[in-house]
Order: sequence, then structure tokens, then C-alpha cells
Amino acid sequence: MMQILSFIDFFVGNPAGYAIVGLFFFIVCGAIVLVCHKMLLGATIPLIVAGTVWGLFALWEHHCKMIGANIRVDLLLLWPILGFVTVVCVVLALLRLW
Repeated sequence: MMQILSFIDFFVGNPAGYAIVGLFFFIVCGAIVLVCHKMLLGATIPLIVAGTVWGLFALWEHHCKMIGANIRVDLLLLWPILGFVTVVCVVLALLRLW
């Protein structure tokens, strides 16, 4: 249980954590293009969407940190949406690669 909490602590109040995950999606997208020597739109677009959503959430987290928001009710709505979009995008990318 403590490992899960330390994982969550990496993200809460740390916009760089969200940005790193978003950057990871863009790096994977670039790796697919380099390995396949072409733009696989079916596989790369979901990864671009996921990276963009994580990047936007990093900006939102930065905004909340700058205004000093410490009671984060928005996370009850935004984290499930972020998780859902991430899972759907990864599944779509994997299905389109095969």
C-alpha cells in the first residue's frame, strides 16, 4: 500500500511528473516512426492524443500549484478521465500496430 502512495505522491503537486509521462508517449510515437520508417497514423495518433492529454494535465497541475490550491477536489474527476484516455489510447495503438 505504501508503494502505491509513494507512486501517487510523485504526481500530486508535481507537474513535471505528468510532463514526463506525456513526453514518454511522444518518444514512443517517434520510436514507432523510426523503426517502421513511415508514419503509422493508426498507431501514432492515439499516442499523440495521450501525450497531449498528459501535457495539458501537467499545465493544469502547474496552474494549481502556482495559485496554491491544496485541496484538490478536481483530481476526483480528472484522474479517472486521464486514466481512461490513457488506457483507451494505449489499447488503440497496440491494436493498430498488429
